[in-house]
Amino acid sequence: MKIFKNIFGKQHSDDSPVIENTTANREQTAANTQETENKEAVRQADTLKFDAIRALRINEIDFAINALLKSIELAPRFETHYYLGTAYQQAGEIDSALEQFCKVLEEVPTHSLTLLQRGNILLSRNSANEALQDALSALEHAEESEQKISALKLAAEAKALEEKWEEAIELLKRARELSDVNLYDIFVLQARYQLRINDFENTEKSLKEIEELNPNEELVPLMRAHIAKSLDNIEKAMQYYQLALDIDPFNVAAFTGITELMTNRAEALEYIQAAYDDQPHNFYLGKLLVQLLEENDKTEEAGKLDKELAEFNPEEEGSPKDIAQGMYQGGIY
Repeated sequence: MKIFKNIFGKQHSDDSPVIENTTANREQTAANTQETENKEAVRQADTLKFDAIRALRINEIDFAINALLKSIELAPRFETHYYLGTAYQQAGEIDSALEQFCKVLEEVPTHSLTLLQRGNILLSRNSANEALQDALSALEHAEESEQKISALKLAAEAKALEEKWEEAIELLKRARELSDVNLYDIFVLQARYQLRINDFENTEKSLKEIEELNPNEELVPLMRAHIAKSLDNIEKAMQYYQLALDIDPFNVAAFTGITELMTNRAEALEYIQAAYDDQPHNFYLGKLLVQLLEENDKTEEAGKLDKELAEFNPEEEGSPKDIAQGMYQGGIY
């Protein structure tokens, strides 16, 4: 018995560390394998992300979205969600884009680029206060002057959405102080807001800045026409509307402005009918013609043309004046 006791006792004593060492080795091997797999997943995720970024640059949006989704599946990262949001935005899938931008900001609330992206989406949905908050947060955390300028522009547009024109103009002035380049969009917004408060003198100054940067900007003669009309200078307004048409023969805002100034509605109808005959595929001009036909009691012709236009573009709604304003975000009428 003593022999057996010694044998089994010794055996037990020798086996314990072997079992423990074997278990430790297995755990270490498993850990190493997991680490290797994780590194491989991260490597694949990075490759997919960079492939997606390159695809976005050449407008291969579907490929980019699929690659980014797979990248997130392998290794979720906030920057990948940002690129996915950008891809969805380019694809017109705005709800999905907004969801991705919100995910980024849940992880990194101060990411200024994402704040700007989300803020612009919120602005497009008339959520002025939320857009303003994102703009101000982006302004606080942005390091580059370009992002600060974008944040101030977004804040100004949010203020304008609430018709706080003076506050919007002040924000744009702050944006101008940050840079003396890339001011084109700022001057355009500034001119619109100045026009809203009938500040014609400063509007003209802004228009001259725009004109210097782009002599063929059709918005310039349109705004000058509006100013002339407001000052009862009908002849001058007509000249500016015609100048806008010289720049862009399809400019429905100019056509609308001219017809509004024509006191003889029969002549206005004749004018737009002739223009539409020259541009039979101009949907917006067709809608204006429908309105003038109705004004001249030509309801049957108006109904027929309206039906044709609905078949051509059934998603378009609103009056010709609404459509004209829609072509120039911010409106000038």
